[in-house]
Amino acid sequence: MSGNRGNKVICLVPPGPRDRIARFPDHWEACFVHRNDDLTAELTEGARALLTTHPYLVGRAELELLNGVELVQQVGVGVDNIDVDAAQELGVPVCNVPQANAVSVAEYVIMACIFLLRRMVDATAALRRFENPYPALFARGSHEVRGKKLGLVGYGAIAHEVAKRALALEMESLSASAPQRERERGLEPGAGERELGVVRLPFEQLLREADVVSVHVPLTGATRDLIGASELALMKPSAFLINTSRGGIVNEADLADALAQGRIAGAAVDVFSVEPIRPDNPLLGAPNAFLSPHSGGSTNECVIDAIRESITNVDRVLRGEEPHHRVC
Repeated sequence: MSGNRGNKVICLVPPGPRDRIARFPDHWEACFVHRNDDLTAELTEGARALLTTHPYLVGRAELELLNGVELVQQVGVGVDNIDVDAAQELGVPVCNVPQANAVSVAEYVIMACIFLLRRMVDATAALRRFENPYPALFARGSHEVRGKKLGLVGYGAIAHEVAKRALALEMESLSASAPQRERERGLEPGAGERELGVVRLPFEQLLREADVVSVHVPLTGATRDLIGASELALMKPSAFLINTSRGGIVNEADLADALAQGRIAGAAVDVFSVEPIRPDNPLLGAPNAFLSPHSGGSTNECVIDAIRESITNVDRVLRGEEPHHRVC
């Protein structure tokens, strides 16, 4: 396909039954490794592309070791595990698959809305203690999602899919940008928001009004600790927080404290500042917290779509074509 340059692709991915998820092309010289330490100069010599995903870190050292690579392909949306600045400096394109997980994560968010509003954290805990759950459920409030305000912080592909499903459930969707982005783009809603009747608000107003706040922004210097003690204090005591975006956007210690003090009603957290989650993470002991292991997009359909799109993009580079969905 590409003359004498070869088709060597380094696949830095978790171990598992590859053929049951997606078939890698026979014309690839695919080298599968499962640890950064396995990336040796001998292994990476002549490689034309790196296929990787979370939780692997691809920093300057890995990029320099992959000298001459023509593409770093992220099997997923977020690229905070990749040193994009170093890649840009070294002239290595970094690409992602920006919409592959949109439906899977949106379904998770809607599931979490219902789970939290119906007080399933309390109910299942009472079940395991062989207690009558109903006094606690109704004392704290068990509610339908119908008529509730869902606040979407950030409005991209995932938030749009969430808003579509929320509309079907008769929820009212609000949206806001992170403050820095809000200053850049103003409060004018996009076409997707207008299509679904999503109301765009200033960030702090959304926090005050929403019954459920769901986070959908990338982790950057501007969004780290975007939601901390002062932002949580703006939320209604009856409100819930959902984070399926990235750990580090929500300050975990501040969220644990807000839950312990009853300043908000509960939270669903799928992403953590350090993954896998550490035993000393304060959210492990927080009340009314539904925690999951970065699995919002972990459906067979999502994984298959992300891998297929990534394979197609790597193939474009092997053919000497420009890749799609460049981050840098």
